[in-house]
Amino acid sequence: MKAHQWLLNVSSLVLTIAFSSTPTLAQMSTLLPESSQRSSVRFPDITQSINQSGAMRSVAADRDADTYKLVFPTGPGTNEFGEQLNKAGEQGYKLLSVMYRWHRLSALNGYRTPVAILKFDSVQHEYAWFKTKSESGFDEKYKEQSDQGFHLVDFLVDDSICGDTDYEGNCTSAADYIFLLERDKGVEKPLKFTVARSVPTRKLEMGPELTEQIKTKLADGLYPISVFNKFEILLTEMNSDELSTGNPDVQVVTISVLRDVKGKINDLAKRGYRLLLVSSGIAVMYRRADNATPVSYEWVDSDKSDFEKRVLELQARGGLYRMIYPNRDRTTKEKLIFELGADDRVRREYKVLRFEFQDGKDAARNPVPIDLTPSSKETVKEMNNLAKQGFVVRELFKSKKVSVLLERSR
Repeated sequence: MKAHQWLLNVSSLVLTIAFSSTPTLAQMSTLLPESSQRSSVRFPDITQSINQSGAMRSVAADRDADTYKLVFPTGPGTNEFGEQLNKAGEQGYKLLSVMYRWHRLSALNGYRTPVAILKFDSVQHEYAWFKTKSESGFDEKYKEQSDQGFHLVDFLVDDSICGDTDYEGNCTSAADYIFLLERDKGVEKPLKFTVARSVPTRKLEMGPELTEQIKTKLADGLYPISVFNKFEILLTEMNSDELSTGNPDVQVVTISVLRDVKGKINDLAKRGYRLLLVSSGIAVMYRRADNATPVSYEWVDSDKSDFEKRVLELQARGGLYRMIYPNRDRTTKEKLIFELGADDRVRREYKVLRFEFQDGKDAARNPVPIDLTPSSKETVKEMNNLAKQGFVVRELFKSKKVSVLLERSR
C-alpha cells in the first residue's frame, strides 16, 4: 500500500547490506512446512479490539524514544501480539509492516507467529483484528469495525494446510485470512467501503470487470487500498495521493493461462502506468494525465543467493524499490519489485538488516519467553541509529531470515 518514485544516480548510489539472522513467516500451526502468505497480520476468530473509547490525543515527543520498535509474541499464543500492538500504539507508535515467520521447535514441529515493525509518530493508535475463512464473511466483520473508525492496515493468509493447487500453484482449499485494523485513538468516524468482486466461474480473466467497478467507485471518493486475491479488491474513502488528483486512469490486470501477471504489468508500464497494488496473480495500476512517463519493472527474489547482487545491479541502472510481490502461490518466494525509468533524480541509499530469534528454550530445554538473540538486539539498536542518520524503514520481508529494508534520500 505504498508507492514511491525516484531515480538513482549511478555514479554515487550506495547499497550497504548488513546481516543478522532470523526465521521465516508465521501463524500458529504445528507439524507444517514453512509456507504461508503475506500482506499483514493478526489472528483471533472473533473480532477483537482494545481501548476503543477515549479521545485521540497526541503523545509528547520523547527525544529519547526509539524511532522504530520491533513487536512479536513471546510464545505460540495469539492474543499477546494484539496486546503488544495496542501497548505500542498507546506510546505513539504506528504499524508500518508486518509478516509471518516460522518458529521452529524441532525438525518436524513449529508454528507460525507474526512480527511487526512500528514507527514513532507521536499520535496514539488503536488496533483491532478479525479472522475469516478464505474470502467469506469479510464484509460483515469489517463493517462492524469500519463503523467505529477502524481501517484495514494489512492482512495475512495461511494456506499451509492445502489439499490441492491450481495451475499457478495457488491453494484451492479454504485459507485462513487474518485482517489487521487501525485507527487513531478515540476517532470513531465511520468509514465507507466496498469490495470490488469478479466471480471467477467460467472467466479466464477478472481484470476488465474489476477495472470497471473501481472506475465507477472512484467518482464516489472510494479508492483501492488492498488486493485480497485475483477477484477481490477493497476500496475505502481514505485519501489516495496517487488517485485523488491528476485525473488518473486505472487498470486491473490478472494472470491468465497464456500470460503471467508480470508480463501484463510491464505492457502497461510501457504506456506510462505505475503499480499501485499487487498480489499473487493480480495488480492494480494507474496512469495520471500529468505523468505518463514509460517505466518498467523488475523482480528480485529475496531468498536467492544473488539477492544483494541483483539489488546492486538494479540500483546502478536507476532502479527504485516499489513494493513486495507476496508469496501467495506457495511455489515462489517473496519478490522485491523495482521500477526503472522514473523521472526522479533523487539518490537513494539502502541497507538491509536481518533479525534472528532465540528458540524459546533454556539450557535444560525448558520453555522460556521467545526473544531476539543478543546480536539481533544490537541490530535493533543499529536500525534506530540509522534512523538518526536519515534512514527510514520501507518494508519487512523474508530473505532467509526476517529482514528489514531501509532507505535514505541523499
